[in-house]
Amino acid sequence: MRNQSFPSAACIIKNKKILLLHRIVGFKVWEFPGGKIEFGESPEEAAIRETKEETGLTVKSLGLMSINSHVTPQNHHHICFCYKCKILRGKIKVSDDDHDRCKWLTFDEMKKLPDMALSLKAFLPQLKKILSD
Repeated sequence: MRNQSFPSAACIIKNKKILLLHRIVGFKVWEFPGGKIEFGESPEEAAIRETKEETGLTVKSLGLMSINSHVTPQNHHHICFCYKCKILRGKIKVSDDDHDRCKWLTFDEMKKLPDMALSLKAFLPQLKKILSD
C-alpha cells in the first residue's frame, strides 16, 4: 500500500545544541518536535503547535529551514517541512503520549544516534550548514 504524509517539524537550536524527542509509539526513533499538518493550517503553524503540544514550549519560527522528501522501507512517502525556531517561553516537559524523553545534542552527538528518524537524517546537510554559520 502506498500513502503520503506531510509532517512539519521545528528545529530548535540553543547554545549550538539541537532539541530532539524520543518517539516511543510506532518506530522508536529520535526526531524533531513536530507532526501532521491539520486541515486549514500552514506547515509553519503546525510546527509551532506541535512543538507546544509535545514539549510545552512556545516557539517562534525564524523561517523555513528546508523541505525534504523520503520514502520509508514500508513504502510511505513523507514530504517534510522543517522550520528553524527559537524558544519564546516555557520549560521543556515532554507532554504527549508519543514521546518519553528529550535531549539537547550537538550535531556530532546527534549524527551518532543509532535510532535517528529518516526525516531527521534528511535534514542533516541543512542543519550542519546552519550550525556552521
